[in-house]
Amino acid sequence: EQLVYQLLLQRYPPWGCNTDTKTAHRVTWMNQDKETRAPYDLKVEGPGETGTVFIEVKTTTSRDANVFDMSPWEWDFASTRLRGALVQYHVYRVFSAGAPDHVRVRIIRDMTRAVEAGE
Repeated sequence: EQLVYQLLLQRYPPWGCNTDTKTAHRVTWMNQDKETRAPYDLKVEGPGETGTVFIEVKTTTSRDANVFDMSPWEWDFASTRLRGALVQYHVYRVFSAGAPDHVRVRIIRDMTRAVEAGE
């Protein structure tokens, strides 16, 4: 989770670091201090109508294990509709965790749509 949090902070500098409030984002690591039991690990809140992206981090020490578990709570949340549209729920799959020279991250955007499409 920490790796993805740092990647998101690089992509979306904190509110105070960005003088243009039209492009500022807020990145929140839900479990930074303690386990919150939220159905996602991080969220990125965008300005205005851009909405919020909820991110679940799935980590493996393997270089290529594509299968991962999702709890019923995570799946239910990913399938939730807000204002008629599915929430933006992305999975960041971290491969080769613990091996800094080989670690890589794959982003699965809109998890529910990806599963329904058989991706």
